[in-house]
Amino acid sequence: MIRLPQECSEIIGQRAHVYKTSHDGRPAFLVVPYIQESAQVMAESKSKVSKLGLETDTESRLSKLESEISNLKSLLLLNESDNLAENRKQKAEGEIRTRVVASTGP
Repeated sequence: MIRLPQECSEIIGQRAHVYKTSHDGRPAFLVVPYIQESAQVMAESKSKVSKLGLETDTESRLSKLESEISNLKSLLLLNESDNLAENRKQKAEGEIRTRVVASTGP
């Protein structure tokens, strides 16, 4: 079983001959679909394969996106917390350095 782009939807779900060959010295495969005699059989199998692949792919992609968004949110919150702590520290150090101590005379 191989995945094909949506541009090849007219042959998705069909059986095919697969021939091993080479291209520029690298292994390659030639896929030649069988000609199906019933357009209805082809439409049914194409529909099943396309929907299954799309549903699985969409669910997988959404799950991955949700996970990445959660990770990004955690990093942003951690970064914000670190920035607040650093700002407080710098402000406190600045106050200590700029404080003037007045002396009372005799």
